[in-house]
Amino acid sequence: MRWIPQKFFTWREPQDFVAVRCRAEWASLAPRERRILRSAALFLPQFPWLLSFFVPLKVPSLVLGLATSFFLFWCLPILWRKTPAHVHVFDDCILWQSGNSHRRFLFTELASYHWQSQGVHSVLKLIRNSGKEFDLALSGEVDELELDRFLAERVDLESIHGL
Repeated sequence: MRWIPQKFFTWREPQDFVAVRCRAEWASLAPRERRILRSAALFLPQFPWLLSFFVPLKVPSLVLGLATSFFLFWCLPILWRKTPAHVHVFDDCILWQSGNSHRRFLFTELASYHWQSQGVHSVLKLIRNSGKEFDLALSGEVDELELDRFLAERVDLESIHGL
């Protein structure tokens, strides 16, 4: 095992695929969870206004609270959809990064993978041992056959399934 993992492939996911994934993740939340997140985005920024009862100038803190609510409720989801997602394939894992979030898929934790075609994009569907799935869209920067050969070497499907 190396101290610094070697990077073999890297690409940026297509923007339209990232936007579709954001909408799908939001739709996959339960209605109760969506209501809680919306309420938090609307009411948490109002705390400066509530605290302004102890300060004589109430109008600036009310404007600040409303502006923060507007930003959290309307602007932030749009920015999340516009944030590019990068995929890096190392010798021991696949790392997906978007904004300040990331997901790491160790090859030892992968049960299988397969390719799908969604519109104009080739999509790599990763399936973990726990059964959770995650889709990665390929851009033109990476050769699909070369990546498939690399993954076939790293993901040992026979030892996982006992074949």
